[in-house]
Amino acid sequence: MKRLIQRFLVTVLALYLLISYYPGLSGPSNWQSLAIAAGIYLFLEIVIKPVLKLFLIPINILTLGMASFLVNIILLYLLVILLPDINIMAFTIGPYYLGGYFIPQLTFGYWGSLALTSFLLSFTSSFLQWILL
Repeated sequence: MKRLIQRFLVTVLALYLLISYYPGLSGPSNWQSLAIAAGIYLFLEIVIKPVLKLFLIPINILTLGMASFLVNIILLYLLVILLPDINIMAFTIGPYYLGGYFIPQLTFGYWGSLALTSFLLSFTSSFLQWILL
C-alpha cells in the first residue's frame, strides 16, 4: 500500500511538471483534478498494462522490447480519451542556434506529440522515483 501511494504521488508530480513545462500537453491546474488524472493513469498502469503486455508478447519479442513503448502510448491515449481535461496538442519548436550549430524547426503532429509525451511521462516518473524514493 505504501508503494502504491508513493507511485500515486510521483505520478501527480510528473503530470504537474509536464502540464506546466511541456507545450504538447495541457490539463487541469488544480490539484484535485490532477489527483484524479493520476489515479486513473495509475489504474490503467496497474490493470490494463499487464494485459496489453501479455497480448503484445510476440511483437515485443520481434521488436526487441520496443512494443513496451507502444503500450505506454496506448495507456496515455486511453487517459486522454477518459479525461476530457487532458489534451495532447501538436506543437512546433525551434529553430535554434547552439554554439555555431543550427537545429532546424521541428513540428510534432498529434501522434508524434503523444509518443513524446508518453516518453517524457515515463522518464519523468522514473526519474522522480529515483530521486525521491
